Amino acid sequence: HRFAFGTCITNTYMTNNSYKNFILNHYEWAVCENETKWTTNEPSQDSETYTTADNIYQWANSNGIKFRGHCLFWEQLNQVQSWVQGLTYATYPTPSNLLTEVDERIDSAVNHYKNKFHNWDVDNEMLPTGTGNEFYNRLGEGGRVHMFQRAKSIDPNCGMFMNEYSGNSFGGYDSGPYVARATSLISM
Repeated sequence: HRFAFGTCITNTYMTNNSYKNFILNHYEWAVCENETKWTTNEPSQDSETYTTADNIYQWANSNGIKFRGHCLFWEQLNQVQSWVQGLTYATYPTPSNLLTEVDERIDSAVNHYKNKFHNWDVDNEMLPTGTGNEFYNRLGEGGRVHMFQRAKSIDPNCGMFMNEYSGNSFGGYDSGPYVARATSLISM
């Protein structure tokens, strides 16, 4: 296809041949549903695992499906591990425990999938849509820019993306906030 048709793959159904055959017959690209998210890869501090995501990636890659990483960070507080929520923080570039862990996450995940993933969703759902969003505001807008720059410096051939769902998907599409956030990141 001229347009990249993709889907989300969940480990829950990877033993189901009908599920896998449907993916093989209809899609050229894929992401993991939850298996490459920080909450899954490091539920406890300094205890990282990529085994399940690796299995999905290897299956997809062996079948010619290109892969996208989803996601390095997720702004919604209910998607941030409690141990991360409790870290001290400061506006970037001031050192803080949160910045240290953000850098460790980027270094670990992006290096792990370097030259494997074609793209990464770096910071997921950055638009303010309700209580608990914009967790990484704790680092300031410069901290978000740092996330993209650090990831890109590790894997320069990988595309780095903003990803949005709830802020633009329900109740009508308004590109204004998304464009404003992208413009802000680019201008820094």
